[in-house]
Amino acid sequence: MLAPTFDVVTTTVYVPNDAMALTLDGSKKWPARERLLKFAVDHCGLRHKHAIRILEEVKHGVRQAQKKLEQGIRDMNGFST
Repeated sequence: MLAPTFDVVTTTVYVPNDAMALTLDGSKKWPARERLLKFAVDHCGLRHKHAIRILEEVKHGVRQAQKKLEQGIRDMNGFST
């Protein structure tokens, strides 16, 4: 079963010893890229190339969000508190 998006998004990735809230293919360990791709193919019915494209889009979105966050911290008084 796939986790709802809100479970993925609200989990704190930046805590080194943290674990995912739900299991992914029987594990709560943060998955490496290849494990995510295998899960996408084996359990979501995606073609490998399509799964790669989706992961690249997610990576791009995270980088864009990081830039906006950094800009907000820099430009908006009280944003970082």
